[in-house]
Amino acid sequence: MEHLAPFTRHITGLEYDIERSIEASQIGKRLANAAIVNAAGEYLPFPNNSFDFILSHEVLEHVLDDRLSMEEMV
Repeated sequence: MEHLAPFTRHITGLEYDIERSIEASQIGKRLANAAIVNAAGEYLPFPNNSFDFILSHEVLEHVLDDRLSMEEMV
């Protein structure tokens, strides 16, 4: 997020593990345009068409249902 934040008005990070989400929130606080959300990739808490761009890096091997996770991203 730190590397991408300068190129966008708002950036949202998603983390499933609550402890890692809290850690990531500390980084997010340093960025004025960032938010960290704690949720599962298969059940994203966003309405359709919320994002213009999604970067999913080393995610699918960690979700329970990779197809559902991809459907959520699309």
